[in-house]
Amino acid sequence: MDILTDRVAKLSAFKIAASAAHQYGDGRVVCEMYGCTGWDWPPERQRFHTGWQYCLGVNFRCQHLSHYTLAGWGKKDYPGSMTPHTPWFADYREIEDHSARLSYALTRGRYAARTLVLSPFTAVADLFRGHHFDDSDPAAADLAALNTQWERINRTLIENHIDFDYGDEGDLVAAEDRIAVARMRYDRVIVLPGHTLSATAEAVLATSRVPVYRLTDDHIPSSLLEEFSADCRITVNGVNAAEVWSTRRIDGEQTILFVQSMADTEQTVDIALTAPSHVLLVEERTGDLIHLPSATTDGVTTATVTLPPYDNALLLFGYDAVGKALPAPLPTKRIALSAAPYDYTLDEPNTLPLDTVQIRVNEGDWSERLSISEAEDRIRRRYDLPPMLFYDTAQPWYLHRHRYQAFDEVWQMRCVFTVAAVPTECRLALEGYATYDSITLNGKAIPAPDGWLIDLDWQTADVASLLTSGENELLLTFRYDTDMELENFALAGDFGVSRIHSEAGWLADNLQVTALPSQIDGGAWANNGLPFYTGRLTYHVPVYSDGAPCVLDLSDAQALGYAVTVNGHREARLCSPFVFDLTDHLKMGENILHIELIPGRKNLLGPLHVENPGMADPYDFRFDNHRWQEEYALHTFRLNKE
Repeated sequence: MDILTDRVAKLSAFKIAASAAHQYGDGRVVCEMYGCTGWDWPPERQRFHTGWQYCLGVNFRCQHLSHYTLAGWGKKDYPGSMTPHTPWFADYREIEDHSARLSYALTRGRYAARTLVLSPFTAVADLFRGHHFDDSDPAAADLAALNTQWERINRTLIENHIDFDYGDEGDLVAAEDRIAVARMRYDRVIVLPGHTLSATAEAVLATSRVPVYRLTDDHIPSSLLEEFSADCRITVNGVNAAEVWSTRRIDGEQTILFVQSMADTEQTVDIALTAPSHVLLVEERTGDLIHLPSATTDGVTTATVTLPPYDNALLLFGYDAVGKALPAPLPTKRIALSAAPYDYTLDEPNTLPLDTVQIRVNEGDWSERLSISEAEDRIRRRYDLPPMLFYDTAQPWYLHRHRYQAFDEVWQMRCVFTVAAVPTECRLALEGYATYDSITLNGKAIPAPDGWLIDLDWQTADVASLLTSGENELLLTFRYDTDMELENFALAGDFGVSRIHSEAGWLADNLQVTALPSQIDGGAWANNGLPFYTGRLTYHVPVYSDGAPCVLDLSDAQALGYAVTVNGHREARLCSPFVFDLTDHLKMGENILHIELIPGRKNLLGPLHVENPGMADPYDFRFDNHRWQEEYALHTFRLNKE
């Protein structure tokens, strides 16, 4: 499977892929996931998307993607990236360990399906053959209507916790009052609306004597749902919990149940499962086994579990293992943070992107101020080269070997930026230093690069001694060739960034380098001199403890993850709830809490001028994107609710 963006979709495709594995495979169903979500997608969404896909039969993740370089189009290649390029990667094991436990557990034993849904693929193929499936073809409307019906039926079965597989009618075998498809056995069959079975399939079903339910529309009678879900009932306040999805595995005499909340609110879920007694809950972050109170009557075991928003739970029924007692509820007292301002530490240098330039050729007139994306486009048009469009060109190695061109004209790019306070440390981050004939700052040559920012291909050189108060001119001279990719520059150092005119927006010509503030408040980083900072930021906050049990609640903060260190103890969380129990780690009296906020990279890597789209696409980085805006589209990170 492969699914892109932050969406729940393609449910029947997941079930069909998983069904083939249950019937014919060796236990692994892989899905590429998390693609096109952007540099600032919260890691906890990975937990959610892992969970619902695992309920549909996936049990092995293929993360999209891990960049080996961010050079050129790399940073725009449907981000994010599961690598150290990403600030939260150092604490990523929270998600990886949890997902690994699920992958292991959900390949034990066999899938618990008793229901077989006959695959509609034959009917689809007959209808589709010779057609184009677009608005000009009447068959397209018929296919779309059938697809809508089937997806509703599929979702109804899922939301009623009915484990089922799809099967091809040509693979049916009558086997001891059941229908067999390869190694799986089913004792009831559903035929979807619009699907006419072959005479051979009808004969096999008649021989098996299993109940066959022929649906005429997308409505499944409530009596059938009640019958089908008898082995696994999941309710909230006595009503079917449609916003909880699930999957079951039969492992010898034991049963494994995995449940995933699809709701944005907490749910207390009652489970009634045909399974052995003694229920264990696998603790998400540690893998510890926790004894869950339960009762068993006539082979049905009942238990209750509370699911926070979009969270999941793995339960083991009948396993001979000792579990810990349920942990006590968290303390209700919220520790009060002292009033701002706070001391703070940056994990990386602060940054200022330089993404607007003027260009000229052969000492001609300077252009107006352009984004670097548009500047490159103009240069390429001069040589009748196609625009740098992600899917409209060949791989760089092929272009170099077969279509390489170099041009003799001398180009210059000029970037002017304002410095209100000259920093003591400042480096210029730039890709492809060696491709330029010369690079000067205020008329003086830039020294050779001797460092890098975020990625090894984003090289940095020390330019602190070349800066002056007021306007500074960065001038790059080059001869264009088709191997070049003109990319944004950046300054990195111990400076702040503010607006020259506070009433105006965050625009390239309204930015200035200022002194880094000695302390900051808990509000938006942008208002504290850090609008483009994308590393971790640690607040050093005094708190007073009277010895009473207490928690630090960061639910109102805004970041992609958090870590809290106090008196030598550190705890990091990429997944909610972002509530940290401080009871055993505070000492009486004054303490210093070190609160790390973990952001994403969008405010530096981009797209800088497009708000987060539903699908993070390479074209979002181009000046001619229809959502492009001149003002920087900044994401907000902050400690306190504003």
